[in-house]
Amino acid sequence: MRFIFVILLLFSIAAKGQGIITGRVIDKETQKPIANASVFLSNATIGDKTREDGTFRLIKIRPAQYDLVVSIIGYDTFSQTLNITDGETHLSDIILTPRNTVLNEVVIRPDPNRVNNYQAFKQEFLGETEEAALCKIINPDAVDVSYDSDNRLLTASSQDFIEIENRALGYKVKYLLHNLSGTIKQVWCITKARYCLKTCWVEKKIKESG
Repeated sequence: MRFIFVILLLFSIAAKGQGIITGRVIDKETQKPIANASVFLSNATIGDKTREDGTFRLIKIRPAQYDLVVSIIGYDTFSQTLNITDGETHLSDIILTPRNTVLNEVVIRPDPNRVNNYQAFKQEFLGETEEAALCKIINPDAVDVSYDSDNRLLTASSQDFIEIENRALGYKVKYLLHNLSGTIKQVWCITKARYCLKTCWVEKKIKESG
């Protein structure tokens, strides 16, 4: 009996001090649930994807203040500051606004400089160290990158998460790159160090191959 009591006591201590966030994500215009949206706490390792009914559940959250971020292609990114305490926090419906893009009639041509621009972005974004060589951007098409040769200005952004497999740290990391621009070897190094325009979600640990 004493052994069982000790186990229950340890379980109670481990469970204490952890919060839960639940909620649902819906479309502003149709009021229908949005599936497969990314829901996460900024600069934390806690995240989830919405289910078919738009619901999500974040667990094992330490009491603190967080920025809850919801993102999916085709919608404006949602952000809300939350003060999480012990127990469950149930949010009212999170309403995402469709991103309306007015397009003129244009002839779409491949960017002949896309490969070079992307390589420049990747080199500056990931770095040139031995650890950087162990990083791989899984979805390069998510990066919108361009280079203004007249002003020597490199610009990049992403509407969806850039997924980086980081075997140096053993994690898959997701970055929502709102907007980064600057001259190579100058502004990029500063913004990369501050992470001021990137929202990070460390999704899960990568299993070592073999």
